Amino acid sequence: MKWLYKTSLSNKISRLFGKIAFCPVPIFLRNFIWSKLAKKLKINVEEVSLPLKAYPTFNAFFTRELKQGVRLIHPDERTAVSPVDGTVLKFGQLQKGELIQAKNITYSLKEFCPVPGYSQFENAFFLTLYLAPFDCHRIFSPLDAKIILTAHVPGRLFPVREPYISGMPNLYVQNERVITVLQHPELGLMAMVYVGAFNVGSIGLSYLPEFKTNLSKSCLSLQAHPNPYPTQKGEHLATFYIGSTVVLLVENQSKLKKISLSEHQKIKYGDPIFSF
Repeated sequence: MKWLYKTSLSNKISRLFGKIAFCPVPIFLRNFIWSKLAKKLKINVEEVSLPLKAYPTFNAFFTRELKQGVRLIHPDERTAVSPVDGTVLKFGQLQKGELIQAKNITYSLKEFCPVPGYSQFENAFFLTLYLAPFDCHRIFSPLDAKIILTAHVPGRLFPVREPYISGMPNLYVQNERVITVLQHPELGLMAMVYVGAFNVGSIGLSYLPEFKTNLSKSCLSLQAHPNPYPTQKGEHLATFYIGSTVVLLVENQSKLKKISLSEHQKIKYGDPIFSF
């Protein structure tokens, strides 16, 4: 798909695919279609909260909620948990305001997270998590905190898998993204950056139901929340409509103690990622 590098068709195709993904499927075909899709994508249907016939569209099935109890949220209040099912790509401390995308490829915090006070993350801890098609595409809060700001950064919708990660500098900076900024009493600011991807490319927010992305005309928008939204660890914050990547930033990285991560590790939401 080298043509994606040179054209803006990725966004148009993604919007078209989005419309198709919302088209209703006749109820008598749903069990057959979703079971075939689950087998192809290696989705564990035993974890799905509803019978397959209850999902009227591809999008409804893809953004499925899981059964209660299939993910355990680590109970220790001084332990942060993974916000998603996914694979650990990179993690560590920012160096001179740069994050690691892949070997010998870095990208700028200032460009990636253009929110007021972004400089507070210049020496932050970062964690990059990739969501494969079979992963649950819901995003959850890593800790009890308060949501103080939401940002929408328009951009392209390149794929966020290999070989793009290793071969396309500034991939995450170029792609559309949504940023949820949280305040934690000990760790300071935290940012959850949701990076859009090819195909549907839309990102929904549970705390702002009318929020929309992947629009034909849009510009950088910042929405401060004077009355912050309180969120609990493991609470649903956002949803990816087709897979993508989440980057977590934590301001006071010096307070982090045990980090329970390794590159290429498979992880589930609710699993511990660090203690403080």
